[in-house]
Amino acid sequence: MQTTTAPPRPHTPAGEPTHLRPTGTAPLFDGPPAATLRAVLDEGGAPAMMRWARDRARQLSRTTDRDGHLDALLGSLDAEPLLLLPLIEMIGALPDRRATTALTGMLGHHEPVVRSHAAWRLRGLPPARDAVPPIVDLLTRGGLATLLAHRTLRDWSTRVPGQVDTAALAALDVTADPARRARLVDLLGAVGSAPALD
Repeated sequence: MQTTTAPPRPHTPAGEPTHLRPTGTAPLFDGPPAATLRAVLDEGGAPAMMRWARDRARQLSRTTDRDGHLDALLGSLDAEPLLLLPLIEMIGALPDRRATTALTGMLGHHEPVVRSHAAWRLRGLPPARDAVPPIVDLLTRGGLATLLAHRTLRDWSTRVPGQVDTAALAALDVTADPARRARLVDLLGAVGSAPALD
C-alpha cells in the first residue's frame, strides 16, 4: 500500500506568520496596509509586525510602482498609533515629496513615539522647509527624540544649506532652559554654525 507524506512546512522565525512573509512573487500587501499590519500584529506580535514592515520597506525601495504603493500607505494614516510606526517605516522607503509631506504631518502627532519615528524616517526623504522647525523642537526634548532628530537635521543640513542653521538659531533665541539650549548648540556645532555664547 502506497502512502504519501505531507511536504515539510516552510521554516520561519518564531512568531512570524508564514502566510504573511514576503516572497519573490507575493504582493506587497494582502489588502489595505493597515488591515494587513493588524493581521500580522494579532498573529505574531509587535516585533513580527516591525520585521514585516522592514521587509516591505526594502521591497518598496526597489519598486517601480511607487505611486500606487504610496497611495495605499497614505490612505492608512488614520490608523491607531501602534500601526503608524510600521506605516511610517514603509513610507520612509519611498523618496517622494508626498511621503515627506505625510511624515511632516506626523511630527505633530499626540504620541511622542510616532513623532520621533517620523523624524527618524524623514532622514532619507527629500527635505521640506516646514518640517525643519518641528524637528528642531523635537531635538530639544531630550532622550531618544534628540538622537533621532539630530541625525535627520545633520543630514538635511548638507542637502538644504542654511535651513537647519536658521531654524536652530531662531529656537535658541526663544529658549531659556539650559538643557534645551545645550542641545541646540550641539546641533549648531555639528552643522558648522556654533554661535558665540555669552
